[in-house]
Formats: sequence, structure tokens, C-alpha cells
Amino acid sequence: MSLTRVPLLLIATTGLHRCLTNPNPPASDEDIKRFSGYATFRQKAISWWPSILKYGLWLGAFCESLVLICAHLHYEPYTSELITALTPSPSHIPRVRLTTSFIVGTALAVFGSLIRYQCYVTLGKHFTYQLSFRPDQTLVTSGPYSWVRHPSYSAFVVAFAGVCLCWFSEGSWLRECGVLNTVLGRLIVGLSLIGGLGLDYVCLFRPVNEDAAMRKQFGQQWDEWARRVPYKLIPYVY
Repeated sequence: MSLTRVPLLLIATTGLHRCLTNPNPPASDEDIKRFSGYATFRQKAISWWPSILKYGLWLGAFCESLVLICAHLHYEPYTSELITALTPSPSHIPRVRLTTSFIVGTALAVFGSLIRYQCYVTLGKHFTYQLSFRPDQTLVTSGPYSWVRHPSYSAFVVAFAGVCLCWFSEGSWLRECGVLNTVLGRLIVGLSLIGGLGLDYVCLFRPVNEDAAMRKQFGQQWDEWARRVPYKLIPYVY
């Protein structure tokens, strides 16, 4: 058992939480219509959908952290009762440990969240979860947007992959303590994965629509940027 997992897990979860937190208020219907000509439920749902994933992530991080701390402190009978309530196989807690996969996952989560934050700073008030154009919208091509055209999506995919490594790699509370063998555990993890993979899907396929709208909005300015930055998500790959 390794207590070092606790601060690292909280750091990784905080990073993805930051990736899933809109730095600005949701776009108005007028701004959404200015982008696509209409406002749909799907466009509006993206403002609350990430919250489902955030709650699931924090629930898992809190439970694993509490189990490890209780196993270390031994304040009977309270710690034993908490461990029994949260862990189907308490005898397997010593298997929860720091692994290379967990460290790599934490690093990916932190790296992705830092890139995402830089996107927030670079776009400023124009960063919204909904596809939209504000009246004073400008084409931003600096910072991370000088590497790829949609770096905020790349950053989320990296951060989410990192947190998945933390959750599901060997040595995790979910894998070692039988949590995934319970109905409640599978339900919570399943909902979180559906939320995260759904957002991954958005990140991988939304750039096509964004590029088409920006090209129409900014014309030659967008064409020049696309020539300088030909990759959507991954430098020299895609």
C-alpha cells in the first residue's frame, strides 16, 4: 500500500476537473446561431455534460484516498467500518500501490490540463464549450494555436487518458480491491466512462465542423493560418 498515491491521484483529478470547467459563462443562443445558424439541444448539453464526469471522477478519487488513509491510520472501529463500506476485498488493500503506469497517468493528466489552461488564457472570453461566434470574435493563432488548430481538444484527450491510467492500471483501488466486481462500482465507472468517451468523440470529430465555420467566417485569414498550421489535433500526424 502506498499513501503517495493519494496526493498524486488528487492532482490528476484536479487537472481533469480544470479541463472540464468552462472558464466563461455559456454562449448565448444568438452567439450559437451566429456560428451554425441554429441552436440545438446537443450544443446546449455540452455545458452540463462535463459535470457528470467531474462528479464521477471526484467520487472515485475520494473513495480511494479515504480507503488508503483509513488503512494507514487504524482508528478503530471507525476506519475498519469505512474500509468495509468502501472496499469489497479489504484484505487486498496492500496491493494498492504506486506503479509506473500510475505515474505516467498522473503526468499525462497534468500535462493535458496545463495545455488546456493555456488555451483558456489564449482565447480569453472567446473560449466557450458551445460552438459560437461573438460579435467581436477574432481568429486566434498564437500560443497553443500555433502548434495545432484545436489544441484544447487534444489536451482533454491526453488528460482523460492519463486519469484512466490512474484508475484502471495495475495497483489501483478499483482493480485490486474488487470494486469493479460490484454492481454499484460498475455503474459509477460505466457512467464516468460514457461521459469521458463521449467527450473524446466530440473532441475528435468537432474540429471538422469548426474548421468549416471558421473558414467561412474569416476567409483568407483562416486559409493562411491553415497553411501555417496544417494539423488539427496532433502535430505532424493529424
